Amino acid sequence: MLAGDSQYNMELSYRRATAVAELLQSKNPQEAEYRIDSYGENDPLVKSGKEVEPRNRRVEIQIW
Repeated sequence: MLAGDSQYNMELSYRRATAVAELLQSKNPQEAEYRIDSYGENDPLVKSGKEVEPRNRRVEIQIW
C-alpha cells in the first residue's frame, strides 16, 4: 500500500468525508447537522509501527 505525504492524506480524507456528508445531506429531507473529523497517523486507531495501517485512514461523520 502506498502512503502519501501526511498533510496531503489529511486533506484527502477530509474531502472524502465532506463528499459523503454532502451526499447524505442531499438525500435527507430534514435539515440534519453534520460534524466531520478525519484522522490519520497523528491519531492512529491501530498501532502499527512503520507499516501503513489502512484502518488508521479513517473519518468519522456524526449526524444529529
